[in-house]
Order: sequence, then C-alpha cells, then structure tokens
Amino acid sequence: MTTQLRTLLFFGILLVVVVVALYLHLAPSGQESLGEVACTEEAMICPDGTGVGRTGALCEFTPCPNQESFTGELIAQGDQYVLSVASPLTGMGEVTYALPLIVSDVTEAEALLGNIVTVTGSFTTGNSLRVTTLSSAENQPNEAGVAQGTLAVGESALIGAVRITFVGVEGDSRCPIDVECIQAGALTVSVTLESDTDTLNTLMMSDQQPLPFDAYEVSIVSVTPEAVSTKVLGAANYRVTFQVSPLPSVDSAFEQYIRVNIASLSPAKTVLGGTFYITSIRQTSDTSAVIQYEDGHIALTADVVFTKTSDGEIKVEEFIIRRGSGF
Repeated sequence: MTTQLRTLLFFGILLVVVVVALYLHLAPSGQESLGEVACTEEAMICPDGTGVGRTGALCEFTPCPNQESFTGELIAQGDQYVLSVASPLTGMGEVTYALPLIVSDVTEAEALLGNIVTVTGSFTTGNSLRVTTLSSAENQPNEAGVAQGTLAVGESALIGAVRITFVGVEGDSRCPIDVECIQAGALTVSVTLESDTDTLNTLMMSDQQPLPFDAYEVSIVSVTPEAVSTKVLGAANYRVTFQVSPLPSVDSAFEQYIRVNIASLSPAKTVLGGTFYITSIRQTSDTSAVIQYEDGHIALTADVVFTKTSDGEIKVEEFIIRRGSGF
C-alpha cells in the first residue's frame, strides 16, 4: 500500500470517528426523544400559598389547587380580567395577589368591574381560573353567617339566603334630627321575604326586634336619609339596609320544657276550648328567649327568662306577654 493511500485511509477513518462523536453529542437523550422536555426549575405561588412547577411540552405551570370560591376586587389589566385577592403570604395589605380570570360572559364582567365579587371556577394551567360563576360579593354572608344589603322602594335582592323585596313605605315617625323628641319613632315599611321554602308579606319597623323567618332573623339596621322637620321625604328617597342572620340555636332542654308546659306557664288562658302550642322559639341569650304560641283563636308573643341547673333542670323565672300580641 502506497504512502498516499495510507494517508487517505487514515483521514477517512478520522472523519468517520468525528462524525459519530458529533452525532452522539448532539443527538437527544432517550427520554427527550420520547417527547419530554427539560423545563426550568422554578415555582409559582398559588392563591392558597402552595407552589407549583413547570411541566409538559410547553413547560407550563401545573394547575393550582382549586378552592370553593375566591372573593376580591375585579379589575382589568389590558384585555385580561384579574381578581385582586389577599396575598397568600402576607394577607390583606399593600401586597395583593392578582388572579388571572378566563371569563366567557364579558358583559357581566364589565358590569362588575371595580366591585368586590365572588368567583367560582377551576384552574386550567398555572393560576389562570376559568370562571364558572361571577357575582357581586355584596349581600353575601360573612364568617358569622350575617349578610346585609341596602334597598330602595321597589327593589329586590337576595341578602344571604333570603330574598327581600322593599315594597313600600307605610309611615315615618322618626324624630327629625333638628328637633328634640320624647320618643325616637320609627320607619315602617312593607316587605316580602322569600326563602327556598317560605314566603312572608309583612310590615317591619326600624326599631323592632329581629323578625324570625324560616331559619333566619331579619332586621332593619339603618335608614337614610335622616328625617328633617323642614323636608318631606318621598318614597323614592328612602334607602333601607336590611340584615339577615341565622337564628341562634335553641337550648334543647329549654325547648322541650317550654313545649310541654306552655299551658301552665302562660298567664293568658285559651279561648273556645283551644289548646296552646308553640309556633316559634328564638333564644336571645343563654337565659332568655322570645316565644310565639297560639291556640287557633289567639296568638301571643312572650319574653321568657329562665335558668338551667348543672343537672339540666329548667326553671322559668319570668314569662311576660307582650302588649298587643293577641288578636
């Protein structure tokens, strides 16, 4: 073999070795050749404070853990709707958490911009929430189950679990703020209360005790504007804030005692051979309650004060029928 031929053979083999080496160095690994991608190792904080990482062919963040609902201010950032909620790290304050929303009903979202809203939905990728429901957080119960809402005459709103319709103003005996009065007076309004099971058309006064309705009690907590002696208010001027609260639980021993002994406890007696029975019990403290009872002919409301011994025995200390409660 000539020297020239040996030289060509040497460089040919060297070229093959270099090509093979380059191929092995640049070719994708076994896992990557199956479609997996090495994503950057970083974490995103979710609304609940947990973190998620990137995954998949596009290296998107995995969906955040879902929650039953989110409440915050609905704002717009360009074409994106965002829910500004408490920071999962610091709570409410200067630092807030911007939760991107995927909204299908743009008209509804536009109407609620700048308001505190409650959102339900599910996360798609990362922290983008695909919205299922979007509603104003006004009139929604707080942690204690108490909800408030303000209505004008003719308006209706679901306040907590009770729909209240402000039908009209029946009278206004409130003391004007520029006059000294012996009594404070009250505003009397007609309302319709509706729950999942009950409907009640009734009158309410701004100074009355909460009105039991279904599993709730409804009251008037404020009225605007204030009465002034020099100005007559029209019905359209009034704004009434209603409050809906869950009925306090009733002591079971007291309830049983009062139901069994109502006939002997009541200072008033039945008429036309009727029999008293309890229609409502609202416990107002550990030792007091308001009860309503009737016999089919007369209906009465009474304030009851009672004690309960360490062994569970009930003793009624006071039983006072409210004036004007019978008919």
